[in-house]
Amino acid sequence: LAAYRMPASEDRLFVRDPFVEERYADCVVRPDGVIGPDGPQFLEFNVSGALGGVVETHCRLEVWRKLHADDQGRAPFRSPRPFTVRADMFRSLAAELAVAPRVAIAGSARVEGPERRYFEIEADYYNSHGLTARFFEPEELVEAWDCPPQLRYPIGLRNFTIPDWLDAGLDTTPVQQAL
Repeated sequence: LAAYRMPASEDRLFVRDPFVEERYADCVVRPDGVIGPDGPQFLEFNVSGALGGVVETHCRLEVWRKLHADDQGRAPFRSPRPFTVRADMFRSLAAELAVAPRVAIAGSARVEGPERRYFEIEADYYNSHGLTARFFEPEELVEAWDCPPQLRYPIGLRNFTIPDWLDAGLDTTPVQQAL
């Protein structure tokens, strides 16, 4: 963070094992790309784009497949499905940590818009693909860990930025307690 001149406040939500975040860093970026006459071209890799970019990319790819698939369901260009990649990452992490594959998605509709649906699209996908996932607003996050062990969510996806929450008047303390 120091090399990027990030404020010290950005380190308050690291997990106890920071190397977990380093091993899975590729799951918190998204490429911006266009498809031109020569195929896909990448414009940039947006580090904070993982927050909205994964849901956005998932939805856009679904539309692309519906509009451009041939009669056998094949589209002219393909891309890994972002939720599938993340689900695989969560399964791998759960196995590595020897915990249940239960994922708490922490965010706030008060920052992203008036609806929880933004976060629930991702949770619904995981729930229908062998993981247990739930979206938590900050004041609900205590429910992810202050419960019987078999109901806890040992893996968390922080789907927000600290500056966005601070600008919205949201406290990061519930996330720190969950960590």
